[in-house]
Amino acid sequence: MKVVVDIKGTLHENDILVYQNGQFFKPTSKDELLYDLKKQINDLKYENEKLKGDFYSLKCGVNEKLENYHKILQTLTKEC
Repeated sequence: MKVVVDIKGTLHENDILVYQNGQFFKPTSKDELLYDLKKQINDLKYENEKLKGDFYSLKCGVNEKLENYHKILQTLTKEC
C-alpha cells in the first residue's frame, strides 16, 4: 500500500508533519511545536519547588507548636 502526501514546504531533520485545514501537511519544527509544553513544564517545576518550601515551613511551624503544647501539658501534669 502506498500513500501520497501533499507537503507544503521543505522537510528538515527533526520536523513533524502537521495536518493543516484538512488540505495539506505542513512541516513544523519539533522544538517550535513543543515550546509551549516545555514552558508549562518548567513553570510547574518551579511552582512544585516553591510548594515544597512552603510545605516544609508549615511542617516546621506545626512541629514547633506541638512541642510547645507538649511542654505545657508536661508542666500541667507535674503540678498535679
